[in-house]
Amino acid sequence: MDRSIIRGIFWWTTQRLGIANTNGGTGSDTTSLIEIVPVSQLDAVLWLESDRMGYLLPALNQKTLSEQIEIIRNEINMNRMSRGKGALPYCGRRLSARPSYHGVAVGDPQELGNITLDDVRNFFKSYYAPSNAAVVIAGDITPSEALEKVKRYFGGLPTSPRPGRVTAWIPELSQDKRECIFDTAPPQLFLVWPMPSFGTTDDVYLRLAGSILMDGASIPGAGGAFPLPGSTRRTCPGVPMPGAWQVFSRFRPKRHLQRSSGIIERLIRDEIAALAAKGPTGEELERAKRSRILELRRLAQRTADFNGQSELLATTWALSNGNAGLLDANMQQMRAATPADVSAATRRWLNRAAYILDLEPTVQYGPTSADVDRSHIPGATASSPPLFQETHVTTLPNGLKMRHAQWHGGPLAVAR
Repeated sequence: MDRSIIRGIFWWTTQRLGIANTNGGTGSDTTSLIEIVPVSQLDAVLWLESDRMGYLLPALNQKTLSEQIEIIRNEINMNRMSRGKGALPYCGRRLSARPSYHGVAVGDPQELGNITLDDVRNFFKSYYAPSNAAVVIAGDITPSEALEKVKRYFGGLPTSPRPGRVTAWIPELSQDKRECIFDTAPPQLFLVWPMPSFGTTDDVYLRLAGSILMDGASIPGAGGAFPLPGSTRRTCPGVPMPGAWQVFSRFRPKRHLQRSSGIIERLIRDEIAALAAKGPTGEELERAKRSRILELRRLAQRTADFNGQSELLATTWALSNGNAGLLDANMQQMRAATPADVSAATRRWLNRAAYILDLEPTVQYGPTSADVDRSHIPGATASSPPLFQETHVTTLPNGLKMRHAQWHGGPLAVAR
């Protein structure tokens, strides 16, 4: 079931309430709905959200569903074209053996038309229930006031058993899995390893390893170093089952792309192997800790919006089976991490088989004009004799001879 359909149905007009921003996001395991609202309108927003959760289905009909399908399909196509990634997001998830993780969460535009009203209703009843939701209120309100308001508006809604979850499942590849696709994006190389689930100790150590490699290593000709995993779940996705530690490099188009990507892959693997064998220096590890902690603090300074206080807490709660305090626990583990911890985690997880994707640019070939006469070789065309500028020689008082020629471009001086 495409969660974007549910998210799209939620986007009602709320400008009259003074809401500064209404947005939503769909991930592999969560859907986030975010509203920035004056505190005076908090009751109205909670009433709206609880009304949608408890009473949306009776108002859902085929006309509404069809409209949302077209909106989501158009959104997917626009994003794919504007970002120049084409089919790329659908290929990077091939590491996982579970079909639910093969595609991107927003859905496949070709499959959206197969969604029925019954699909939406059943999905909604299973997942969009109070027992499976987190409400986070961040702003100018006390915890006790927030709790009372949530009880008032959500406490009377009918609920259902929380959906079952698969835990502690991580894919294992018997050997490297390689694919090559052609796309409109620049040449890129992706390497992806399975990693432990969100919130585990090794998850913390591997994120530090990513920061160390990203900030400290440099791959010649690759346009950077190790951009992934980054500081947010968008670049190093946190999921309750398997995670994915991934690194990619963009490089300049060359005649032999396969050879270039092979060289870059060896450089990446050498850097990872060095970190696994020797570990980071104390300075590198401290820099990585400061970088990640500072990033989280910057995000937490924003009350709402993606990766602000609200979504960080709600997502942590959802991915950790209801433990919103896991974020603080991970921060403590990060502060206590040693070079040996990071080195050992790198050996455990990045010394395994990986998924490797070569992305090569699509080249469109075709005739540019009518064919020429192939019966004989063209003769020489008329040409003018070369015309050289008149030059003047001047001897400076110190004996240096200077030749001057008029130049119609920018100023240029040559001395020998």
